[in-house]
Amino acid sequence: MAVRYFHEQLDEMKIDLLRMATAVDRMLADGVKAYILRDAELAQSVRRADHAVGDLERKLDDKCLRLLALDQPVATDLRYIVATMRMVLDLERVGDEMCNVADETISLSKLPFIEPHPVMRALAELAQNMFRKSVESFRTANLVMARTVRELEDEANSLHSQAVHSCFADLESNRSLARIAMHRIFVAKALERVCDLATNIAESTVFVLQGVSIKHDWGAFDEIATGKK
Repeated sequence: MAVRYFHEQLDEMKIDLLRMATAVDRMLADGVKAYILRDAELAQSVRRADHAVGDLERKLDDKCLRLLALDQPVATDLRYIVATMRMVLDLERVGDEMCNVADETISLSKLPFIEPHPVMRALAELAQNMFRKSVESFRTANLVMARTVRELEDEANSLHSQAVHSCFADLESNRSLARIAMHRIFVAKALERVCDLATNIAESTVFVLQGVSIKHDWGAFDEIATGKK
C-alpha cells in the first residue's frame, strides 16, 4: 500500500510539473508576441499569469519535500524528485524573465512603433525552441534532445551579442532611438537567460537518466554517451 501511495504521489507531481511547464510556455509565447507587437495589454496578462506559476511552484516544492522526507526514495525516483526541484526553480526563473520582458514591452508601448530588429525575432524564436525541446526532453527522457538543446546554446549567445551590437549601431546612427535600443538590450538579455535556463533543464534530463551532474561540463556527457566513462 505504501509503495502504491508513493507512486501515486509521484505521478501527481509529474502532472503538476508539466502543468507548470505549460503555463510558463504560455507566458513565454505571450511575452514574445507582446514584445513583437508592442501589445501592452498582452504584456499585462503575462504579469498576471506569473501568480498562477508561483502557486504551482509552491505546490511542487511542498510535494517534493514530503516525498523526500516521508518516503525516502532511492535510485531513479530520488534523482527524479531532485531534478524536479531544480526544474521548478528554472521554470520559475523563466517566468520571471518573461515578466521582465513584459515590463520592457509596457514601456516600449509608449514610444513610437518601430519594427523589432530581425535579430530579436531570431533570438525570441530560438528561446522558445530551446525551452520547448528542453521540457520535452525531460518529459520523454530523451537524451538526444537534451544534447540538441545544449548545442543551440552557442547560437543563443551569438544572437544575444548581435542584438547588443545592433543597439550600439542604432545609437551611432540615430540618437532618437536611444530609449528603444536600451529596451532592446534588456529584452535580449532576458531571452538569452531563457536559453540558459532551458540548458539547465536539459542537464536535469541527463541527471535523471544517467545519475551524473554535467552542469558546466557537457564533456562528461559525451564520455558517457560514447561509453568512455
